[in-house]
Amino acid sequence: MDQCVTVERELEKVLQKFSGYGQLCERSLEELIQYAGGLRREI
Repeated sequence: MDQCVTVERELEKVLQKFSGYGQLCERSLEELIQYAGGLRREI
């Protein structure tokens, strides 16, 4: 039973990291879209 709890904790850590990476990528893409939009307006 202890092993299951340990695995569950480790899985939660991994899922949190992937969630954080996903949020970071989403923000980066939004910034890139805004930057491209700004360039488009300048042209």
